[in-house]
Amino acid sequence: MIRFLSIREARSALPRLGPYMLSISLGVAALVSIHSFRQDVARSVADEAQVLMGADVRLSATEAPGSGLGAMLDSLRNEGVRVGSVTSSVSMARNVRSDAVRLVQLRAVEGGWPFYGAAETSPAGVWSRIAEAGAVLVDEALLTQLGAAVGDSISVGSAEFEIVGVVREIATEVGLQTAVGPRVWMSGADLTAADVVGFGSLARFATYLVLPDAAERSALEADWGDTMAAEAVDYSTAVREARDLTEAVGFLGRYLSLVGLAALLLGGVGVGSAIRVFVNERLRSVAVLRCLGASQNQVFAVYLLQAAALGLIGATIGAVAGVALQQVLPQLVSGLLPVAVEPRIDSLTVVAGIAVGVWVAVVFGLLPLLAVREVPPLRALRVDAGGAGGNRLLRAAAVLLLAGSVAGTSVLEAPSTRDGLAFAGALAVTVALLWLTGRAGIRLARATLPERAPWSIRQGVSSLFRPGNQTVAIVLALGFGTFVLGVVG
Repeated sequence: MIRFLSIREARSALPRLGPYMLSISLGVAALVSIHSFRQDVARSVADEAQVLMGADVRLSATEAPGSGLGAMLDSLRNEGVRVGSVTSSVSMARNVRSDAVRLVQLRAVEGGWPFYGAAETSPAGVWSRIAEAGAVLVDEALLTQLGAAVGDSISVGSAEFEIVGVVREIATEVGLQTAVGPRVWMSGADLTAADVVGFGSLARFATYLVLPDAAERSALEADWGDTMAAEAVDYSTAVREARDLTEAVGFLGRYLSLVGLAALLLGGVGVGSAIRVFVNERLRSVAVLRCLGASQNQVFAVYLLQAAALGLIGATIGAVAGVALQQVLPQLVSGLLPVAVEPRIDSLTVVAGIAVGVWVAVVFGLLPLLAVREVPPLRALRVDAGGAGGNRLLRAAAVLLLAGSVAGTSVLEAPSTRDGLAFAGALAVTVALLWLTGRAGIRLARATLPERAPWSIRQGVSSLFRPGNQTVAIVLALGFGTFVLGVVG
């Protein structure tokens, strides 16, 4: 019986509530796409951990390797470990032909680094020419800034070099690292010839090792840890850096998930308001059902099932949109991430997004739906018969369920429990202020109704406080929408 009545009543509910349920779709789409993209990035970073560093281990310091670190590197070379280095510094580069000058980042490469992955150059295959004396590769941006071309000469420090190619992409360098200036790639001997690294210069010395065995990496850190500490050498592995990058992306993803959750809750506010209007219009139909023998719980279950079904439709549409957006996101941020992100559909994430969307539709529709339980059969004959306010205990339980759901979901989506509770608290304060504003607006409209104003004005103002008004709901929806935009901005 309940299923039959739900299908029958849904025919009239879908045209009225369907557009509002689509607001659930937007929030679900945001949550599914953000969660899926975060998982895609984590998986891609883990798969490309060695490529991101170009090695398995990196030793970096602000001073050139001392005798202790030199002895360690000699020992590793004798054991067959491949060793490379990259010395980074900052200097000015001048176009010999036009005298244009720009700040650049110097990268002196030795030892065949990167050991994993390859640099994409133009012309292709000229990365190895870095080892040639007087030959450098540059970022394409430097050619534009200096008005130069491949084959021109640039002056760096006290030496001149020929531009033999352009580095278009290298997995170990992310796009944001060019913020200081475009990069110039050269050999260690050319950096010495340029004479730009000396006392007081801004230089960073990085040594890269190929140690694919985790046991060997642990032994290296244990055996030479004191030596590295004495020379202020920072020890890092590809696995650790991949984990750190994953955590950073995950933190950003969780922040964006809160934004998506706020959008979903905004949709819930709209759904709750729409259900309230719909229920008020269906009270006589409810009374007829009561006359035909339907109990309070049966009538309530009919409309609650409708809300869940419409929420399922909206959430499913949102999940499909979220999966589609997941396919686009890697292309939008391809220049900011050092790995190629391969999107994969995670069924668990999709199901979770749909479940959250349905739950939001149900918990936000629960309060207005409680009104149908209090409709007496006599209301089919008398409009003023009975009350539709609902049992106070049930309403209090519905409010607690709604508040607990919002708080719990916020904690799950936030980077930490503290941040989740703070976000939920901010939502509660915002909703309370908006509710008070709406109630104050109703009282103000009633107190200041212009009795001698034109009919259209009196009708408009009086509709703000007449029975069945949606003033508070509209204030909540508009105010909460502004809150979401403020959070995003």
